This record gives sequence, C-alpha cells and structure tokens, in this order.
Amino acid sequence: MAIQYEDLSSYQRDPHFYGRLDLILTVKSFDLQAIRARYLKSRANASGASGSVERRAPSTGGVVRVQVEGGRLQSAEVLARLKEPRGIDALLDEQQQLKALALSAENVVHWWHKDQQGLLKHPWFSYLHTVQFHPEDMHRLLISSSGYDYIQETDLKCGEVIFDWLAWEHGFDQGRDPGSGEPVFLTRDAERASVLQAEGKSCMLIQDPPEEAIPTARRAAFINSVCYNRDKPGELLATFFHKGAVYAIERNGSSRELISGLRNPHGGRNYGTGMLATSTAAGKVIWKLPGAERHFDLTTLPGKDPTLGDWEWVQNSLVCGDLIISIDSNRNALVIFEPLGKKLDMIAYPEEWAVQDAAIAPPDESADAWVRSLSEVR
Repeated sequence: MAIQYEDLSSYQRDPHFYGRLDLILTVKSFDLQAIRARYLKSRANASGASGSVERRAPSTGGVVRVQVEGGRLQSAEVLARLKEPRGIDALLDEQQQLKALALSAENVVHWWHKDQQGLLKHPWFSYLHTVQFHPEDMHRLLISSSGYDYIQETDLKCGEVIFDWLAWEHGFDQGRDPGSGEPVFLTRDAERASVLQAEGKSCMLIQDPPEEAIPTARRAAFINSVCYNRDKPGELLATFFHKGAVYAIERNGSSRELISGLRNPHGGRNYGTGMLATSTAAGKVIWKLPGAERHFDLTTLPGKDPTLGDWEWVQNSLVCGDLIISIDSNRNALVIFEPLGKKLDMIAYPEEWAVQDAAIAPPDESADAWVRSLSEVR
C-alpha cells in the first residue's frame, strides 16, 4: 500500500495559532553556503553515502536564543560562538521553567543545572550530535558521538560512564570507501583488524581516536541522534544516517529496526504516545502513532533556492504540545505546523545560519549567562 503524504502547503497559513515560542538553537556554522556546496559534491560519491570525504577543520557556529511570535523572529541573540555546536536539550520543571540545559560542541559536552555546571570529555567523542537528559533524572545524560558511531550515557554527579555502545561491535562495522564504493571495515580491536586483513578485507583500525578521524561518508552507521524510549524504560532510540533507519537499542547491546526507508534521517524521538523521525534528504517527517502513521511532506513549501534541484534538507524536528517544529535548511525557515488543526507557519531566519537543533527553553538569566561564558570567539 502506497504511503499517503500530507502536503503541508495545503495547510492553512496562520501566524497566530501557536502563540509565543522561546527557543535556543544550535547553529553549527554561520556559512551555510559552504555546507551546501560540500553536500552537493558528496552526492557524486561512488559509495552513495552522503557527507564529507576527507577531514576538515571544524567551522565556527553558535548558540542562539530566539523568540518567535506573530509569524516572525521577534528577537535573536547569539549567546556564544563555539566549534560546531549541534546537540541541545533543555529540561523544564512543573512550572515550565528551565532547570537543566546541555549542549554539544564538536568533541565536548557542556551542561548546566541551577546549582552546578560541568564539562564532559572522552576519547571517543567526535562530531558530537545529540544530547538528552533522562526524563526523570537530570543527572543522567545521553550522548551520540557520530564521528565514531558511539553512544554514551554519563552520570553527571560523578562523571562516570553508566552505559556505552559502539556500533562496530554490535553488527554495524562496515563503511564504504567514498572513492571506490568498496567496503571498509571499522574496528578498535587490533586482533580483529589482523583477521580482516588476513581475509583480504580493507579495514580502518582506530586505536587513538582523538587523532584518527573518520570522514562522514566512510562511517558505518553514522548515528546522529540517540534518546531514551519513554515507552520502554531502559531502551534507547537511535537514528542511523547511512542506514536510513531508526533503531531500538537494548542495554544488553542488541538492536532492532523500528522505522526504515528514510533518507539520511535525524531525530528519531519518542514523545509519549508517538515517535517522530525526520527523513532529512527526502523532506519528510514521519509521526508514528499506536496503530497508525502520519507522513508530512515539506517539499512543496515555498522559499527553496531552485539551484538545489530535488535535494531536500529538513535537518530535524521537535514536538511542542500539539505542534511539530521542523528545521528546513534549504528554505532557511522554522516550519511550525499543527497536524490536528492543519495549520502552518514558516519563520524565516538568516540565510547564513546552518541550524542543527532546537530546544524549548524559557528565558533564564543564569542559564543564558552560563552559555555566554562558553564562547570561544569574543
């Protein structure tokens, strides 16, 4: 049975149905055109895997607080400039006030509680993407290290690793050479590398991770988001960019596929009764509900540069009450829509912003001051 997509351009355009939204955005670069050029070039990779084919210097991005109301950005302040910030998460208390904030920047994680702040580093942190607080414990933080297909859960009280998972050791160890398209096996085990080489297989042995980078196109799974599964405590949900799928990962290391057929997905997350995933390169959002699915199509929305052709780039999506907010990097807009009422608005943001992620975060002087203190560029 063919999937029926809801064309968001058919929704009623309304700048007032959602009230005021206070958001913090991570902008991984203030040079969106350079990123577009790299991705368009990568589409010619023999492997078929999107992304960079060689190591590059991290870009300077930023953390931006914005207020959205009445169909436009009412305010936008760059709180800090950092190396490629991507992930962000905020926890709110019962009064909807900010009680915890975390963000990732290239290979470190910064976190804030009202009475304590900290920094996390680890040899297997690279090209960090999402961060998420445990919904019932703000001292537990979940991190996706996309550069090494690695997941880690950390106890913020003591800095100890509670759980970690390396895709290469759980059935996802085969990347591809972007030039030839031939398989390349990834491992951190020298004995495993010797066996592979004896079998005539190409492999990359990573034993000094801070110094050995894996280009995006060569990674095996490219795990670019991980979160707690609210429906099944203890289970994790992860999006595998190269596999085009959302997987459930158990604490015993096993995994199973939940959603497939996506194109370069981001943000597979559980929101109470439903799970949301963004099929980034297809320009679609999938909302999986008990016994049903709804599929939203952003490709007919206005504002896309015609030189981008059929390439779509809906970076990520989040849920806010009855709203879904999608980051459309090819239209330089936050696409806010309400599936129940079939209403929509598009909030333009500056063309040079490569927005990666967003979190609902009411203004908090202490948290904002902390973010400003992190700035690497004054």
